[in-house]
Amino acid sequence: MHHRPLLTPFVLAWPVLALSCLLTAPSDEELVGSCEDDRKNGGETDVDCGGPCAPCGTNRTCKEHEDCATGVCLVGVCERPSCSDGVQNGSETDVDCGGLDEGCNYCANGRRCLVDDDCDSLICTNDVCDDGCSDGILNGSEADIDCGEFCPLQCGPGQACYDDLDCASRLCDVEEGRCQ
Repeated sequence: MHHRPLLTPFVLAWPVLALSCLLTAPSDEELVGSCEDDRKNGGETDVDCGGPCAPCGTNRTCKEHEDCATGVCLVGVCERPSCSDGVQNGSETDVDCGGLDEGCNYCANGRRCLVDDDCDSLICTNDVCDDGCSDGILNGSEADIDCGEFCPLQCGPGQACYDDLDCASRLCDVEEGRCQ
């Protein structure tokens, strides 16, 4: 006599369970993943960076600016910092200025700075480029203390000048270097 093996409920349900798992399994994009597993997963834009992970370095894949350490994602690639990318990055002290080791222009008054050399005026006060025209010191582009062509106040009679535009009277004795 031949006995037929008994099929357990699990054996009978197995094809249904397997199909259910395949239909409900999360995709790579849905997985949280690990930002340190040497794989591109869990929403990362490149291996272990971008998306939910730390920003990616230069020449790595990106979807948006926030995916890049430089803040610049162009055509799906993180770009190197530049002095014309509209983002404060690299050694810039403000957007596309300062941090002269990058070759950027000096920053205008009111922009952020770290040292005097970051500024057009060559004056950095409390991390902001300043014209120096109200600090009681002869500095920057002043002709005399807190006055001259590049300050809101022009110099008065007897004060130093380089040309007529430094003087309130618009008369500079260039030989003497004094306003008339």
